[in-house]
Amino acid sequence: MVGAEGKKVVVAEKDREILNEIASNLALKGYEVFTAQDGSKALEISLLKLPDLIVTDMNLPILPTQKLVQILRSNPRTRDIPIIYLSEEERSIPTFQPGKDDFVRKPFNMSEFLLRVAKILDYRGMSTTFVSGDTEVSGKLSHVSLPDILQMFSLNRRTGILHVESPGVTGSIYIKDGEVVSAIAGQAVGEKAFYRLLSAMEGEFQFVPGDFETRRTIKQTTSNLVLEGVRRIDELRKLRETFSHTEDSVELLRDPSEVPMTSNPVVREVLMLLEFYHRIDEILDA
Repeated sequence: MVGAEGKKVVVAEKDREILNEIASNLALKGYEVFTAQDGSKALEISLLKLPDLIVTDMNLPILPTQKLVQILRSNPRTRDIPIIYLSEEERSIPTFQPGKDDFVRKPFNMSEFLLRVAKILDYRGMSTTFVSGDTEVSGKLSHVSLPDILQMFSLNRRTGILHVESPGVTGSIYIKDGEVVSAIAGQAVGEKAFYRLLSAMEGEFQFVPGDFETRRTIKQTTSNLVLEGVRRIDELRKLRETFSHTEDSVELLRDPSEVPMTSNPVVREVLMLLEFYHRIDEILDA
């Protein structure tokens, strides 16, 4: 991920407590932060500092937020600055630019908010040749992670198939206009396959741009998928030491007919799979 050093963020928020919380967390990440509690001050700072990102409440006093954005978007020096809008309720934003701006509903989780900032800021700093045009892209996962790649493709609304080959898993992620629509990894399809591929830390990737035909098996947005995937990876990392090795075998010590019936569908499925598979990785894949 591109570092935050040197990236400037203007935070415009009328609530002093929220303003300070956002500003301090951004500063801890290395961003240079400028604050304002009204639209007039936010406009002055934005024109003077030319920030990389503006975070603004939807109801700024003195100069309304919509007017603030209209002025910035009409100025050639500030029209391309992405904006994260903050509001207590879902609402229509006439000045919202899909693929560039973002919306965060209050109250929000700070970790998720910082990831959204990274999605917009850090990935804009990547080489444009990596995410633009119709060229095939390949590389090593040790150099750039799958969450980073997917966020960049989402931001740039790419369409194509992302192939992943890792020592632990191999598969493909199907992307249309920046949104993940399907994934395949072994026998797994959909979200299960996506999360399995997202955990790959080593190996190689190859993105082949262009339209494709496949059944949509994933309904979540790419942003939500990546956030959930990162959460699962962190949780798995904490629990990994308590797990058996995936190459270990499982043996049912009682006849299946003697096992009490259970309402847990996972247990029932594992019992059924034990008739055909014995290694943990085979059971997981099935």
